[in-house]
Amino acid sequence: MSLNELWPGFYSMDGGPIQTGENLVLAVHPFYRFNNFTPSNRSDENYLRGMDEFLTFTEGPVVTLEEAIILEETVERYKKLGSFSNRFFIKTHPSNPNPLELDWEDVIIYLEKIRQNRPIEVMGGYFTSCPNSLTSSSSMNPWENPPETWDGCLGIVSRMLNEKEIPLVFNEELIF
Repeated sequence: MSLNELWPGFYSMDGGPIQTGENLVLAVHPFYRFNNFTPSNRSDENYLRGMDEFLTFTEGPVVTLEEAIILEETVERYKKLGSFSNRFFIKTHPSNPNPLELDWEDVIIYLEKIRQNRPIEVMGGYFTSCPNSLTSSSSMNPWENPPETWDGCLGIVSRMLNEKEIPLVFNEELIF
């Protein structure tokens, strides 16, 4: 795996420059639940097909938060898709969205540089709601519930970005 370190703890597949003509996309552990990228049911097949198509055809910047231990596999998948340009990575701890080589303030600074006052489109997983905070009027879609209920790796990252008043767009088709 050959990634270029653009900024401390912030890696690029093609060495940059960052092209910011479109909204920034933040993918959190996008393939986490798929062993060797193998779908286990029709929903998984649709998700994987959708994620592959998205990565293949999206030209804007995509920052992927990925576990350091499987980053190489994810980079190889991007390469097989021909998705090199404008693809960036931040290593995270296993089963945890926290950055491995950075603190969150650095991540926010990087995202702010790239997003240029546009909303950040978020995708990946897991995105759930804290069960003890749900009511009978809670939505089945966690992102429609109050941010303080958001949980799972993608939920935690989304909640943190929301607290920093960074506008988010949820790509509902590419969230698990």
